[in-house]
Amino acid sequence: MDIYYHYINFPLGYIFLAKKKEGLFISKFLNEKKLPKEYISEFIDLKSCKLKHIPELFSEEIKLFNAYFNHNKVDFSPIKIDLSIGSLWERRVWIETAKIPYGEVQTYKSIAEKLNSKGFRAVGKALSKNPLLIIIPCHRVIKTDKALGGFSAGIELKKYLLKLEGISINL
Repeated sequence: MDIYYHYINFPLGYIFLAKKKEGLFISKFLNEKKLPKEYISEFIDLKSCKLKHIPELFSEEIKLFNAYFNHNKVDFSPIKIDLSIGSLWERRVWIETAKIPYGEVQTYKSIAEKLNSKGFRAVGKALSKNPLLIIIPCHRVIKTDKALGGFSAGIELKKYLLKLEGISINL
């Protein structure tokens, strides 16, 4: 299987992108560039994979991420994504989270309720495994008491993204 990857700059570091023919399956924040296999192996077994750096395959992602970091409300739906690396529950949480509009927040509890569950902690755990940061905007999910909660890429980045979108909650 061929896996294509690319790094793009953003104001606080890099975003690592990886896609298969089925679609983009990783957008991960980085402070520094490392070998792509280090990031991809977190999600899939690389034994039968060929890694290829072909930046031209990421023109749509680059355009949309640049627009986002320039304070534009961006619709990431033109990007074909592949969520097959997650469990059924994780995919349900990710899909629900992807519906949160730019500049708005929801709580872990409200997402759990939309999924007919009382497991707000299970929502948090699924979001901690979100492979597509920003595209699946888990930074827009907060605690019921309006505290920020966690963020797999670090709380400072969560604050940065919320502020970028004009959201100020206990920042």
